[in-house]
Amino acid sequence: KSSGINAEYGEVPCKVTSAAPLSEANVETLKESLGKFLKGNEKLLLETATDESLIGGMVVEIGDKRVDMSTATKIKKLKASLASLCKCVMTKKRIVRYYI
Repeated sequence: KSSGINAEYGEVPCKVTSAAPLSEANVETLKESLGKFLKGNEKLLLETATDESLIGGMVVEIGDKRVDMSTATKIKKLKASLASLCKCVMTKKRIVRYYI
């Protein structure tokens, strides 16, 4: 059961957390898309949740996999990339920025 699949019933738990509540149409589209990752005898058990801190997008947890497509994570990664590109050096009371 470490993979998150209830082997006895072929059930695969899936949790989708989005920044705003999903419409019924969105839920049906998600079920259809996520169902493509299942084997023929597996059944998707979809649970939805909302978390405004995601800002936008969603986080999908299916079986033992997690895919974070949230805006908050994209912003965090962008900030980290920019921080690693821009290094500040102190030289005689002056800050000089340079890019690597």
